[in-house]
Amino acid sequence: MPDISSGLAFAWYIAAAEAVHARHECIAPAHLFIGLCSLEKALDPEVQRQLGVTDDAAAALRTEWGALTGLFARFSIDPAVRRELRQRVGIATFNEQPRQPSSSPASRAVFTRAVELAAGMSPVTTLHLLAALLDNTDGSIVELLREKGVNITALQTAALAVAPRPEATRKSETGLQVDILTEHVDPNAIRLLEVPDVEPDVEIAEALEANVLAVPPADAAAMHAAQRLALLCELSLQFAGETRLDALTHTILERLVAVIPGAARGALLLRDQANNALLLKAHLSPGGPAVSETLARRTMAERKGFIWRRSDDDSLGGSILHHHIETGMYAPLLWQGEALGVVCVDNPQRDSTFTDEDLRLLLTVAHYAAMAVANQRLQEQLRRESAVKANLLQHFSPKIAERLLHHRGRLRLGGERSEVTILCSDVRGFTNLSKDMEPDDVVEMLNDYFARLIPVIFAYDGTVDKYVGDAILAVFGSPEPDGQQHEKAVQAALGMQAAMQAVNTMRMARGLVTCGIGIGVHCGEVVHGFIGTPEQMEFTVIGDAVNRAARYCDGASPGEVLISPAVYERVWKLVQAEPTTIETKHEGPLDAYRIKESKV
Repeated sequence: MPDISSGLAFAWYIAAAEAVHARHECIAPAHLFIGLCSLEKALDPEVQRQLGVTDDAAAALRTEWGALTGLFARFSIDPAVRRELRQRVGIATFNEQPRQPSSSPASRAVFTRAVELAAGMSPVTTLHLLAALLDNTDGSIVELLREKGVNITALQTAALAVAPRPEATRKSETGLQVDILTEHVDPNAIRLLEVPDVEPDVEIAEALEANVLAVPPADAAAMHAAQRLALLCELSLQFAGETRLDALTHTILERLVAVIPGAARGALLLRDQANNALLLKAHLSPGGPAVSETLARRTMAERKGFIWRRSDDDSLGGSILHHHIETGMYAPLLWQGEALGVVCVDNPQRDSTFTDEDLRLLLTVAHYAAMAVANQRLQEQLRRESAVKANLLQHFSPKIAERLLHHRGRLRLGGERSEVTILCSDVRGFTNLSKDMEPDDVVEMLNDYFARLIPVIFAYDGTVDKYVGDAILAVFGSPEPDGQQHEKAVQAALGMQAAMQAVNTMRMARGLVTCGIGIGVHCGEVVHGFIGTPEQMEFTVIGDAVNRAARYCDGASPGEVLISPAVYERVWKLVQAEPTTIETKHEGPLDAYRIKESKV
C-alpha cells in the first residue's frame, strides 16, 4: 500500500461519509471529488481531537488544503460545484444505509492512477487524486466542470505542478484507521464528517418590511422617538433614489421642522467652491429665509454643531435681530473633512428651546445631507468628464485623450506657440466624382475611407484638427510635445495611402465608386490649443504652416505623399524620395519631395 497524505486520507473518509449520507453501497469517483471540495471539514480541531490526529498530520493537512483551495480559486471552482455534483449523484432508494461502503472499481482505478501520477513520490496527495479524477471515465465530474467553463487539461496540469511534497506521512500516523483498498472505515469518523450541504429548515419568528418603519409607540415619548427614526429611514431611502438636489434639500427641511418640536423655520446653504460664498439651496419660513451668516460660517469653521440662544446684551445684531431669531441650531455638512455647507433651524419665540437630543438629530441629518451633496457633485463631475472625454475622442487617439484627462493642467482653454507637423489629405476630383452620386452614397463612401484613415493617424499619435468635407487636417506634436513628430507624420501618411488601397480593393469587389487621396506634410511654428467652453472644447491650430501643408496637399496626385524640404531634412534616413516642384497660386513654385517608399 503506497504512503498517502493526511489530506488524501481525510478526503477518502469524507467520501465515505458522502456515500453513507446518500445511502450508496460504494464510494464512487463523484464522492471522492466531493471529499476534495469538502476537506475543510477535517480542519475542525474537535474532529481532529476525536480522531486522534497528530500535530504533524494536522499541519500537513493545512498545507495541502491551502494548495487545493488556491487551485480551486484559480479555476473558479466554488461550493456550487459540490452541491450540483451531489444532486447529480442523488440518493439511493433502498432503506438500509450501509455502515462501511466499499470502493467501486472506478474509485480503485482512480487511486491507482493517482499513484502513477505521483511517480514514486511519497506520499500520494489530494492533488494527485484530483488529477486522476480528471482522467476518470465517469463523465459526471468532467462534464460538470466543463459546464462551469473550467479548462480540464489546464486544471490537471496545474494540479500536478503545485502538488505539495511534504515528508512521507504514513496513514497510521494520521490517527485514521483506514486502508483505501480494503475499506476498514471507522463509523465514528464517518458520523463526525457527515455534514449534508443543504439549507437548514428554519422558522422565521417575525419579519418587517425593510423600507417601512414599524415601531409601536407606547406613549408620546416613544412616538417622538419613532418619528425621528422614521426621518432617518426615510432620508436614507430618498438619498438612494432622488437625483435632484433641490428636491432633496427641501424634503430635509420639511421633515426636520416637523420632527423637532422647537423648530419653526429652517434653511440649508452650500458653500460655493469658486468664491466661498454661501448659496441658499432651500429654506422653509413664511417671511423669507431666516439665516445668520455669522452663525453659519462659525459652525463650518469650527466643524461643530451648536445650539444658540440670544441674550439681552447680544451684540451679533444684523440678520439675527432682523429675523427675530431667538434660538437656533446650526450644523455643518461635513464630508471627508471638508465643510460643504450648513443646515439650520430656528424659532422666533423667546420661550422656545432646543435639546441635546435635537442637536444630535440635526448633526445626523447634516451628515446624510453632506453625503448626498458630495455624491451629486461627484456625479456631475463624472458627467462633465464623460462629455469632455467623448469630445476628445473625436480628435485624439484614446491614448492621448486618456493622458490629457489625467493631466488636467494641459486640458484647459487657451493656446501655446511651438513647432508641430501638419498632415493634410484630400480626395482628388471629389467634386466631379460626387456630382453624379446620391447623397447617401457620398456619405457612405467618405465613411468607408475615414473609418480606415483616422485609426492610422491615431496609431502614430496624431491629432485630428478638423474635417473639411472630404479633407482631413491632422497635427503631430500637439497637444503634447513629441520628439518623433516628423517621422510619425510621414509614417502615418504612407499608412493612409496603404489603407486607401485596401478600401478601394474592397469597394471595387462590391462594384462601388473608388477614389484616391493626395497627402501633403509640412512642419513649422503655429499657435495650437483649445477653444470654446470647458464642456465643449475644440482643438485647433493656427499659423502659416497650416496653409503651407495645404499647398503640398494640393500638389499631390492620387496615391502620392509630398513633403516639404523642412520635413525631408528630418526624415531623409527613413524614406526614399525624389525632389520636385509644385506650382501655387500665391506663393509661386515650392520645392517639395515626393516619397517613393519607406526604408523601414
